[in-house]
Amino acid sequence: MMMMMMMIVVLMTKRELLLYSDLSGTRLTSNKPIAVFSGNNDVSDGLLPKASHLVEQLPPVDYWGYTFYLFTLPGVDSYTYMMVTAESPNDVELRTPTTTLQPQQLSHAGDFRSSSISELLVMRASSPLLVAQFGGDSAGSGPRAMMLVPPAELFRSWYTLATGHSDFDNFTHYVILVANRSAIDRLQLDGQPVGGADWVEFDATHQDDTVGRVVPVKPGVHVIVQLDGTPFGAYVYGHSESNCAYAFAAGLCLGSPNNLVC
Repeated sequence: MMMMMMMIVVLMTKRELLLYSDLSGTRLTSNKPIAVFSGNNDVSDGLLPKASHLVEQLPPVDYWGYTFYLFTLPGVDSYTYMMVTAESPNDVELRTPTTTLQPQQLSHAGDFRSSSISELLVMRASSPLLVAQFGGDSAGSGPRAMMLVPPAELFRSWYTLATGHSDFDNFTHYVILVANRSAIDRLQLDGQPVGGADWVEFDATHQDDTVGRVVPVKPGVHVIVQLDGTPFGAYVYGHSESNCAYAFAAGLCLGSPNNLVC
């Protein structure tokens, strides 16, 4: 099947903003630095019906990854995920703790897929991939939140994070930790051991020793450290009594793509 390609060239001045509708799968290039944001603002026919204001700044393709660990969100029965590929073909393996799901092949650069699931999920791609996780499912249940899932290749060994805040609603805050089981004994939150209880396996066969855990935290600033310097993932999530929610990655290992500094 022949793909139809179209190029749009836009001349922007300093501090100018442009707004477009759905550009999923579009490749953006620029001769000067730009920031690109994507999301969903209270639409009734989008990826999440009747969603709240959901937006994330997109990372450059150089920081897309190959391995992703998606954890279930507290207070949400299921969640929606969306993946988009930068290169083709991209073969994506999907596995819950007990089941290998139908693999996805993204045949063209910019191809994307979305689905909903109620279990932990591991994605392994053959080419760079961008993955977004949305609280709630396409049926419209659960608090709304959007997070670009950090690839395991960009995990850090420490994070400093701040929870969300609202003057109008009461939020419950969490940190979702993703780590190799061998690293959890030396994992500390605000100077105290996280502990070895309540961790959940991403792979019940133990071929992958990665585990995850939800840790409730108080509002404010928190520091999470793996004392041996082993990288781990940290996702921040919160939801309110009125079904509002937020989510974001606690941090990324960034720097020159060929010389990451963590």
